[in-house]
Amino acid sequence: MLLCYNDIIVVAINYFAGVSFLCISLLYGLSYILQFCKWHRMFIHYLVVYNILSTIDVYVGIPVSEIQILLLYLLLLGVFLCLTVYYKLNE
Repeated sequence: MLLCYNDIIVVAINYFAGVSFLCISLLYGLSYILQFCKWHRMFIHYLVVYNILSTIDVYVGIPVSEIQILLLYLLLLGVFLCLTVYYKLNE
């Protein structure tokens, strides 16, 4: 995310660090099979929301500047981080 904002495109990172929807569905399935609690699944929920926003931005386009989309992604990260800490402390 930060590399793309600074116009540094590394295709290899996308192959090794990118997460597809097929992989996310596998992660959800495994999280239920292995009986993960809800705070462990928050990381998967974050990936889903991030991928949905990224896909919408690529195919439809979100009418905001690059700095605003970066701030949106960082806000999203902050919200899910706070929720993860909240669920962890309440278990």
